[in-house]
Amino acid sequence: MKSSKKILTSAVALLMAVAMCLMSAGCDIEGISEMAGMMDEFSEFTSNDTYDGPAVSDEDIYTLDIFNDLPDTPSDIDPLFWVAEGNNGGKVYLLGSIHCAEPETYRLPDLLMDAYLESDALAVECDILAYESDFMAQLEMSTQMMYSDGSTIDQHIDPELYDAMIKFYEDNPSQQLSQLGYTADMLKMFKPAMWMSVLEMIIYEASGIDSTLGIDYHFLNIAHAQQKEVIEIESVEFQNDMLFGFSDELMEWQLWGYVSYSVEEQADSLREMFEGWCEGNPEYLVNAEPDYSGYTAEEIEEAQALLEEYYTAMLIDRNLGMVDKAEEMLENGDNVFYVVGAAHMVGNDGIIAGLKDRGWTVTQLGGMDADEYTDINGDYPTLYEVDPDKLHTEDEEDEIIEDEPVEDDPVATTTPEYDYDYDLYLEMYEYFGGTTSPTEPEQEETTATSRTTTSRTTRTTRPTTTRTTSGDGYGGSGVFG
Repeated sequence: MKSSKKILTSAVALLMAVAMCLMSAGCDIEGISEMAGMMDEFSEFTSNDTYDGPAVSDEDIYTLDIFNDLPDTPSDIDPLFWVAEGNNGGKVYLLGSIHCAEPETYRLPDLLMDAYLESDALAVECDILAYESDFMAQLEMSTQMMYSDGSTIDQHIDPELYDAMIKFYEDNPSQQLSQLGYTADMLKMFKPAMWMSVLEMIIYEASGIDSTLGIDYHFLNIAHAQQKEVIEIESVEFQNDMLFGFSDELMEWQLWGYVSYSVEEQADSLREMFEGWCEGNPEYLVNAEPDYSGYTAEEIEEAQALLEEYYTAMLIDRNLGMVDKAEEMLENGDNVFYVVGAAHMVGNDGIIAGLKDRGWTVTQLGGMDADEYTDINGDYPTLYEVDPDKLHTEDEEDEIIEDEPVEDDPVATTTPEYDYDYDLYLEMYEYFGGTTSPTEPEQEETTATSRTTTSRTTRTTRPTTTRTTSGDGYGGSGVFG
């Protein structure tokens, strides 16, 4: 996703400094010069690789800077890859991506590159490069990732969990954050979703797999250099709202999943999943049956409810939107190279099963035979039992819920009233060169609102799968999602 590891990694470095300045009582406009110096320190981790020269031709893409430190010949990886075709010439290439990689992953095989070059547009979950160029958008994101009321994370979660997180962080320091001089105590202002990102950074570094070499990010660099159309299937804002909108219970459960296992175990799990992606093995995208040994009946029921909350928001609801987007492209006769996390492709709620069920011709081009994993009635593990006939029905009419307060809804989010110096906000915007027009925050009292989504009462959901559950060790949600 998302949502992307690249976005959250940049946020840890760039936005922490910005938010510290905005939310610190002693920060004023005169402190901007000092802030600029801090920003220079972060440039190593937040540099924008966007190409700003003339459009690069197909023949010259390998002259781009992003290929300078990569191999000169195609790799032998064979990730899962499909093409969906319409009757009017529309063609959508569907690549299940991974949001991290090794230099040896590149160059990507000719099968993938030829399909990309043949396509008129690149579709991704969100345009990370555009986001990285927009300081204003990043500044706005900082208001989501940190507590704005002066509280810290140790006041919001189980004290035993917080102690375990601190121990995990201090025993396995992130090289990036350590280089910047940050301590666990300084990260106390982060909300749980950002702490998950910090812990995942530690696991990435231990695994040796680079979160800045994600497949979608690679294609975005090429597409921007070629001035090829980039289609956002979702958006950074959408993914952030989802991540920061999960219930506190789910966040705690996931954090326990990180700190209950050694970094070595989780790094090995990540490497295993990466290798599975390279060989196009769909089994690495399918969930292992949860191990509830030692759980009480009440604990099992609670765990299943949290899994349903997580997978409904992270995969199922998003998959439906992704199927809709791909179908729209096919109906319009578009030729698109469509890259989203591999976890969205497989499963009986995945994109491939959805397109097949709606009558589109879908042919697998790469990876191991995944037919049994892309059948809407596929016989493989699921996380909880529901009616399999409720999804992917073309004529299904879903009631649209208008934005209104929802009580006791785990996906409802509250828009906080941020307390910061708006003049400073504008000054920083001008100093660092945002690309959107800043708007003064409304002074009206804010209320909790729900996401506009399809009816949750008329649609029964069913989980698309991942290899391990978040509460049972490293699940790699940020890798394939």
